[in-house]
Amino acid sequence: MRGSSSNTTPERSVLGNQWRDSFNEFKSRLPANVVVGDEARFALVPENEDQIPVILQIANILKEAGKLPASLVPQSAGKNWGTDIKHGHDKAGMTSQLGIPLNLCNLNQMDLDSDGNIRIGAGVTQEQFQQFLTTQAGTRKIANISSAGPKTSVLGNALERGFGSFPITKHFNALTALMFYPGHGQERNRIEFMKAQMLEVMRQMEAYPAGHPERERLSALCDHLQMTNLIAGSFYRGHAGVVSEATMRLVDRPLFFAKLNFDVKPGVDNQTLLRKFQELYREFMLDFYEPSSCINVFMLSNQARQLPMHMNFPSKREGVSLDRPLPPDILKALAREKGIAQWSGRVSLSAPDMQTAAHLLERMKKEIGDLCENARMVYSINQNLSGRDIEKTSYRLSRIVPEWTSSHLDPLLLDKPNESGLAVAYWRSKEGAPAKDLDPGRDKCGLRWGKFIGPTDNAMAMADIVARTYYEYGFDPMVRMRSDSLDHTYCLSPMTFVNTPEARERSKECYRTLFNKLRSIGYHPQGLPYDMMRLHEQQNEVMETLEETHIERINNPFMMTPFPHPFQQDQAIHINGARLAGIIRARNIMRELDPNQVLQAFPTIW
Repeated sequence: MRGSSSNTTPERSVLGNQWRDSFNEFKSRLPANVVVGDEARFALVPENEDQIPVILQIANILKEAGKLPASLVPQSAGKNWGTDIKHGHDKAGMTSQLGIPLNLCNLNQMDLDSDGNIRIGAGVTQEQFQQFLTTQAGTRKIANISSAGPKTSVLGNALERGFGSFPITKHFNALTALMFYPGHGQERNRIEFMKAQMLEVMRQMEAYPAGHPERERLSALCDHLQMTNLIAGSFYRGHAGVVSEATMRLVDRPLFFAKLNFDVKPGVDNQTLLRKFQELYREFMLDFYEPSSCINVFMLSNQARQLPMHMNFPSKREGVSLDRPLPPDILKALAREKGIAQWSGRVSLSAPDMQTAAHLLERMKKEIGDLCENARMVYSINQNLSGRDIEKTSYRLSRIVPEWTSSHLDPLLLDKPNESGLAVAYWRSKEGAPAKDLDPGRDKCGLRWGKFIGPTDNAMAMADIVARTYYEYGFDPMVRMRSDSLDHTYCLSPMTFVNTPEARERSKECYRTLFNKLRSIGYHPQGLPYDMMRLHEQQNEVMETLEETHIERINNPFMMTPFPHPFQQDQAIHINGARLAGIIRARNIMRELDPNQVLQAFPTIW
């Protein structure tokens, strides 16, 4: 399944009139109750899940008859911006290069049980998700949302390894099961992410020394369980089938939750700051085997990354052009005008009780107090407090960090999705960002994300490479670093541009160059763009190994993509229940691919 974006009219240069013929053939074979978009949009929109296998079976019939010149492209209802240039949508400008969209926006069912497990349809957006939880659970459960906006797909974002700023910091970590239809459309399957079992196996392994037969057996079992999680990445791309539903594990809302923003003082070594936060992360860890911490996430952003959050592109300013990066002197001048520091930080914090919260703030003050300035904290306390009690609590917190500006906010407002994060997509838009209803696809914004992960010790070297490479290829040197795990730092840096074919190709070449440069310092892709998935040869080897070991070859309409992808045409991995077909035979082969334990590395690469 893919997150979706939108443009206005399809480009039909690749397949021409074959599109209309193929689409009309589809329409003629579908039952009357299957909703179909108009020819201008080239979209199939099932009303419910029962219609998905019907569509898949017809697609296979047409493919065998040579009447399906393009792939089906399953899409969630949401908009996961910038993952790649070629996101499909029922209005997408690039759909002719992708396939016939299978829009799952009507699959928006949700069901929450008493244990905090929620069944969620593929079409559910972040806004629908948060509203449902508010109604069903009040402030008992936390809606782990990202900054991508209310219309972003929850499930699409999770399968893309999306981020949130709450205690479960990666949406993917919250997934416990997927329901999907393989390409042949014959039956619905289920794959479970047996994380609890994997954690128990890891615990058992510690009882045995290296080389012990039982430790080797448990290690092999752990590899198998990790591979189940690895293969889920193929669902986001649509290679293994159509995801119709998922189960996610929600967490209880912590008693104390806060977001802290600050400016890094001039001259401070960001490498030191990152390391101090990882030390705090480790100090306040809640469970070693499934790392989570009262330090939920820490982010650093440079001036170029923060500027689009405060203004539209200054296209009328002397010395500035929409199709060139801002000159460094003008960038610094604009940042001064807007009060943006050279580097800005943001921290998400949570604590199960006020005693832990107070201790956490005391430790943060001691470790980073001399490194930052202009700190602003917004916090919530998840219990019924009178106005007087809130005042008392606020006073106690202010005594701990008197130099921080702090304010209390209703718990439900802190996890309400908003559009603020979308402003960066409009940075090179001639009209700028609208006041509301931001839709980068509809408004033809140019955006490609550079997402990489690697060792924290090389984080500033990574930031320097990203900034220099972006500038070299004509993009503003936007850099954001994010750390929410032990010893690793993520790069989340967008390329923004006027959306032309030349700029799109330039962004692709920039990504390729950046990919090769960052490998030398241990940084690898955090989710390769859809149109560049063969770029990582290690990922390529793994997918070829899986192809060789799957049990059943099926006629899969998803395999007819006109650009490279991890699976050979007309092949697919068949998954039965929770077991990946052929994985037992593939395990030893995969171990031989990389001495650095490829299985452990891959969850961070996808």
